[in-house]
Amino acid sequence: GQHWTILSEPEHVEKAHFVFNERRRGERATRHVELRALPPGASEPIYVEITAMGIWRNTSAGERSFFGTYGVARNGTKRRTTELALSDSQRKFFTLFESSPDAIFISRLDTGELLETNESFRQIAQALGVALRGRADFLWLNDTHRMVFTAGLRRTPDRFRQEVALLIHGEAQHFELAARHSVIEQYDCMLGTLRDLTVQKSGERERIALEQQLQQARKLEAIGQLAGGIAHDFNNILASMIGYTELALRPSERVAEEKRQAYLEQVIAAGQRARDLIAQ
Repeated sequence: GQHWTILSEPEHVEKAHFVFNERRRGERATRHVELRALPPGASEPIYVEITAMGIWRNTSAGERSFFGTYGVARNGTKRRTTELALSDSQRKFFTLFESSPDAIFISRLDTGELLETNESFRQIAQALGVALRGRADFLWLNDTHRMVFTAGLRRTPDRFRQEVALLIHGEAQHFELAARHSVIEQYDCMLGTLRDLTVQKSGERERIALEQQLQQARKLEAIGQLAGGIAHDFNNILASMIGYTELALRPSERVAEEKRQAYLEQVIAAGQRARDLIAQ
């Protein structure tokens, strides 16, 4: 005894009534018209899918007269919920894909044809002044290089990496090209990312330069310590030589010849130690 509009939420009754009547009163049937209803006491709506046809009868005047409608109502809530979840998932994926700071692309393995690219990838292509034209040829030196990379990817389907250097605005920019093998729409595809390593490379070069400077400073410090040690030892030898020479040069009446001879032998010995020290 209820009117069919109970199958629709109150705010959608007018629209549902228009769509439903437009079709059931015409020559074509109402097929897969979806109405959203909120059952009494329910917190979530249900989705009802209507397929219906008009019932016509001939009047005494020989004219066709619309009498009513018969049809089927199906609960499409599960299907609709699944579709909404899928749509939401696709929206989230697209948002993440498009807004990723890494340049992402999807291409076919066999032809290199680009299927999808995100904004970061398109910005790199624009900075390089290249038109994508269905392929990302700027990533490869030539077709052979691309085939070598895809062959490596087939051997390591989980992840394959390679460093590439691209000339952007006259300066070399270093990127890590990482790819994963995936099957999309029955095609063997490459899901690839380009990650900018320029800052990392610059930091690495600075670190290496600092390490080299530190090593050089340590070498100089070691040389300084060595030179200081040699100077100290050499100074001791000189002091010995000067001391014995002064003793040997005393007036002859005060120094016996044997002592003078011994002093001069000490001078010679000190000179030999100096010679050996310099040789070392």
